[in-house]
Amino acid sequence: MLLQDIDKKEDRKKNKEMEMEITWGIGIKDKAEELMKKKLNEDKKELTPFEKLMQKKREHNRQKKLLKKQKSEDKEQTASDSDDSEVPSDIDMNDPYFAEEFNKPEFKKGKSKKNKIADDEVSNPDDVKGKAELELLLEDEDDGKAHFSLKKIQEAEGTTKKSRRKKKLREKMIEQKQAVPDFEIDTKDERFSALYNSHLYNIDPSDPNFKKTKNMEILIQEKLKRRPADMPVEKQVAPKKSKQETELDLLVKNIKRKTKGVKQK
Repeated sequence: MLLQDIDKKEDRKKNKEMEMEITWGIGIKDKAEELMKKKLNEDKKELTPFEKLMQKKREHNRQKKLLKKQKSEDKEQTASDSDDSEVPSDIDMNDPYFAEEFNKPEFKKGKSKKNKIADDEVSNPDDVKGKAELELLLEDEDDGKAHFSLKKIQEAEGTTKKSRRKKKLREKMIEQKQAVPDFEIDTKDERFSALYNSHLYNIDPSDPNFKKTKNMEILIQEKLKRRPADMPVEKQVAPKKSKQETELDLLVKNIKRKTKGVKQK
């Protein structure tokens, strides 16, 4: 009995070992790619703009080489598959009958449809999507080479917002000093005489929209010159006297009247 139990246990152990499946390796590639991407992202955080640009160019070149290699391998695989599937192994192409039959358009048309269906079945949607994204990433690489400038990158790194603001302000001040007026107002032009005579065109320097310019000063001075001659003469009205002045005048008049009466007596 003991020996039988031992034999049964060994048989069960062997059966279990035979039924086991090795599943290691599934997802290792994806995990490795994720780790690589994570590592690259961490490195990018510590890189300068120039180093990031150089790393991006290296990555573009590497992806471009991989794309070319993959395309060439796909072409070779397609060519070998088509060569193997075109003619069965038991047919002699040296036979004039078979050579004539295989050169007919009907056979070529059917063969192209068959190859197209096979390519559609074999192609993986994920691979097609990856190729399209890679081509889109690399399509502007040649155009970007002409725009690469080490000097501009170094200037961008060493220039701060404050210095750029000061530089713009300094340039603006220089432009204002060097600016030449486009025209000079002609005060003798009679078409604009209303500017000097009409109250509708009075100038208010306290207005927020007032701009003190060279031509504006000329216009104001011309208005001041013409105003005395053009304005109508107003009657001068005597200023009103205060109460004290009125009382003083009455007192003076009374004294004069009294002194005059005394003299007459």
